Amino acid sequence: MNRKHLIAALAITLSFFAVAAAQSQQGRTTPTGFAIEVTYFEGRPPAYEAVRRTKLPRGEGSWFGLFGRDKDWSLPAGAQPVSAVRVVPYLDGETVKVTISVLRGEKFLDLEDMVGTYTVRENEVLAVDSLRDFGVEPFKLKLIRVEPQTSDVPTILNKTKSLEVVGIEPIVATFPRYKLTLHNLSDKNISAIKINIMRDGKLDLSGMSQGEEGEPLVKAGSLKELNEMLATRAEPTAAGYSPVSPRAQQIVIATLMFEDGSYEGEAEPAATYRGHAIGNKTELKRVVALLGEALEGSTSIENLRTKLSKLSYDFDENDLAALAKAFPEIDRNKLQTSIEASIHWLRKDAVDHLDRFQPTPGPSGDFRVYLRTMKDRYADWLFRLDAANNSR
Repeated sequence: MNRKHLIAALAITLSFFAVAAAQSQQGRTTPTGFAIEVTYFEGRPPAYEAVRRTKLPRGEGSWFGLFGRDKDWSLPAGAQPVSAVRVVPYLDGETVKVTISVLRGEKFLDLEDMVGTYTVRENEVLAVDSLRDFGVEPFKLKLIRVEPQTSDVPTILNKTKSLEVVGIEPIVATFPRYKLTLHNLSDKNISAIKINIMRDGKLDLSGMSQGEEGEPLVKAGSLKELNEMLATRAEPTAAGYSPVSPRAQQIVIATLMFEDGSYEGEAEPAATYRGHAIGNKTELKRVVALLGEALEGSTSIENLRTKLSKLSYDFDENDLAALAKAFPEIDRNKLQTSIEASIHWLRKDAVDHLDRFQPTPGPSGDFRVYLRTMKDRYADWLFRLDAANNSR
């Protein structure tokens, strides 16, 4: 299931925003007993997607960065090429449906074009021919019934000193998952934990769990439960393929990041996380100021959306220089990408939040009340980041 890792240059960055959210949602829902077999590239084994009980929001779900391209199709003038295909299966009453969309973007893949929503039936193969309209060879979808699976208990490799694994137990799910219970042995709050799923020394899955909106993930001396998905592979059978959880998987606790900026374990995830913190603070200041200006005068959703989209991507070069000095072994361009990605995704969060406003009778439907709530949310987030920074 490592298809969730897209283009190499953005794989680490995207795991902070998309993968962890999708995995956490899967861990909270009861299994449906169905999965979609996705043939995304002819000649390669298929991938498997568990059918969710509800449809995920735009932007979340599983993204396929590897796919065939239609050689007879030409990119329209001014258009950006498709970089990923998003596949989201879900229950709609008693029916299983799958939404397919394509993702574009010069740097960040947040331009999404819907291809269609398809009804799939058990053991029938459906070819998504409409992908040809976007220059992509058709994906093939097949609905299969899957009994909840368990796997061998994975081994654990902990590369940190301040996290103690106090428990591991299986979770009933369509595909194997385990609940890790972790104990923060230190007197410092932990902001984020990087966990990899390895097999035969190779990376299968990777994700970063982190506290929401500047909150700590694990407070000093406290316990934390994390749900970790294991890898699933397509195994050839006489009838085609079948999903199997490989043996000898290993959960690697690669890095933990403390609230004061220090870390234990591997350096690269810590550097990326620090870059995201810089980007978050930079963009939060701009968004809070813009929302404050909007509250002082009169504005519309359209006007505010335009102003948000035109905000600068500039950041303090001294912050990047300090980050590069702290992590000299990490490519400076990669550090800069982590800052810019965080700016971009936080701005997108603000725009998406603005677009969710619905005018209705009462305070919750008043635009100025809505803006004030938005501003307070981002201001509180910024306050928590500043407080963590001042503790260093």
